[in-house]
Amino acid sequence: MSDRSLRDVQRSQTHDRIRWALLELLDTESPATISMPMVAKRAGVSLRTVYRYFPTKAELVRSAANWHAERAQQISRTDPIRRQGTEPYLAALWTDFAQNIAGVRAQHGSPGGREVRQLRLDEWRHNLGNALAERLAHLDPAERSDLVDVVIAMSSSSMFLELGDRMGHPPDHAARLAATAIEVLLQDAESKKKESS
Repeated sequence: MSDRSLRDVQRSQTHDRIRWALLELLDTESPATISMPMVAKRAGVSLRTVYRYFPTKAELVRSAANWHAERAQQISRTDPIRRQGTEPYLAALWTDFAQNIAGVRAQHGSPGGREVRQLRLDEWRHNLGNALAERLAHLDPAERSDLVDVVIAMSSSSMFLELGDRMGHPPDHAARLAATAIEVLLQDAESKKKESS
């Protein structure tokens, strides 16, 4: 490995360690009470290093909030809701969630974590609405919006926790269940178009 690629890997690891420190702190704190020195201590890096990667706390919180979205993009470079694509996408994403369960639980188990998750919602609605636009174009805007929200819920880390943590399904099987349910909903919506034609 070249010196440059080794440095890139180390930078990426430090970046992720800082974000994970924030996510872990969210288990017991709200974003408002978390300080950059607390994050530095938790991450095992200097305060200067934290500020090098994240010049403001707002940028760090935003980056941590987008962690799942970034992982999803890394895992699947294609649109996750294309036909034949939902199950492999969810299986890869949810396997990653299982390997990073502490951060997933932190975002679900505390008010601060829920606040961070809320930051992603509008972006997810927009992106998924665009991804499903062709399949749902015949629906009125309210129906389309409702269906997008249901698909978000069924492909979310909340569903991952429900099927995996609570019901004991391994990530790949949980992904198969969720993907099947999503596809049934989308096919039902498409059949309404055929009925109205």
